[in-house]
Amino acid sequence: MPEKNLTLNLSGKELSSRAEWFEVKDDLLKAALQIGNIGSAADFKAAASVQSKIKKHIKTLGEHRLSITRGIDALKQQFMDQEKEFVEELFEDLERIQKVANEYATKVRKKEEDEEKRRQEVERERIQKELEEQEKKEEKFKNLFGENATMEEAPIVVSSPVFEPAKLKASPDAKLVDVWYFKVVDIKKIPREYLKLDEPLVRDFMRREKKANRTPELDGFEFTKETKVQSR
Repeated sequence: MPEKNLTLNLSGKELSSRAEWFEVKDDLLKAALQIGNIGSAADFKAAASVQSKIKKHIKTLGEHRLSITRGIDALKQQFMDQEKEFVEELFEDLERIQKVANEYATKVRKKEEDEEKRRQEVERERIQKELEEQEKKEEKFKNLFGENATMEEAPIVVSSPVFEPAKLKASPDAKLVDVWYFKVVDIKKIPREYLKLDEPLVRDFMRREKKANRTPELDGFEFTKETKVQSR
């Protein structure tokens, strides 16, 4: 495959001109269009050459950016280091205060929830007692007037204590947010969809096997190999 001269007339860290960079880009795009199906060693060599030149050309743009921003980045890092030093003590107190505030809010919220459960239990007991009293009255009525007799009576009202828990309210400077946490107590009972594969661990295993010149094998896995071209 004939190949056009695509020499990058650019230094390692500096672009000679914007127009030249785009000119080389256009040449690379034209060369890439010529790469179709690879059917011979010559085609493979030409494709690898174009790959390499495209990567190098992309890299020149990043190097150009760094040549401009490197000084700014160093100054930014200096400011960030000073900022971290200035606020370090404030962050320590902030974390401490937030910790004790969270502990208090969690304690009060649990008390509220416990009181609500107690209120619901009292209400269930009241309803159950009312139903039992009503059944007794109906049974007594039928014993006096026969099985087919019916009675209409206003429901019995059983008074029950009313709980008014003191609700914890947010201040103008903060709001209350419930945050749930979890811990695994029995991994065997966890639904399959909640078990996420540790891909970095598997890839690390494959790297070790490759380094040892072994074919990776693990129960439940199928390992396949594909040969890829890495341009220089």
